[in-house]
Amino acid sequence: MIRLLSCVDCLQVLKMSKPYPAWICWDCGPKLGKWYASGAYAGPKGHCATMHFGTCDVCGKHDVPCTEPRDYGHLVDDWNLIDRGKVDLWA
Repeated sequence: MIRLLSCVDCLQVLKMSKPYPAWICWDCGPKLGKWYASGAYAGPKGHCATMHFGTCDVCGKHDVPCTEPRDYGHLVDDWNLIDRGKVDLWA
């Protein structure tokens, strides 16, 4: 089901938009990554990522395993809406 946003919703998103994250955590990556859009990993076989303990630029958690968004196939286009609970990814 696709939900269309009203002009008011769009203006709020533009005002509150976060910049594209440099680091994304272990929890946010599968939720927002394109390789997980179907609910299961669909990226290249044997793909590996270098993780470090840092701060997630999406959820703000500290001292969690983080990597670059490219290791999740980059983020879905409406990642900022999903992150704030405006869109249900699995609907």
